[in-house]
Amino acid sequence: MKIKSVVAKANKKQVTGKLSVSDAKVKVKVGSAKYKAAKVNGKKFTFKTSKLKKGTKIKIKAAKSGYETVTKSVKVK
Repeated sequence: MKIKSVVAKANKKQVTGKLSVSDAKVKVKVGSAKYKAAKVNGKKFTFKTSKLKKGTKIKIKAAKSGYETVTKSVKVK
């Protein structure tokens, strides 16, 4: 399983991305907040948040039974 892409832009209120496997459980951590579940539709996921600031660290964790749990870290551009 892979987290293929993540889009997190400054001044936007959502984080989106694509996975290599459909219907995995995705959790997103923005800054120092706790992990929260993202909405998953097939291989795509969306996570609504407050307005993102440039340089904020975001961690994405994807898990599905039968697959190894993967994480990816990105910074808001």
